[in-house]
Amino acid sequence: KEVNVEIKKLTARQHY
Repeated sequence: KEVNVEIKKLTARQHY
C-alpha cells in the first residue's frame, strides 16, 4: 500500500 499517494492527493486538494 502506498500511503504517500493518498497524502499527496490530500495535499493537492489543500493547496495552502
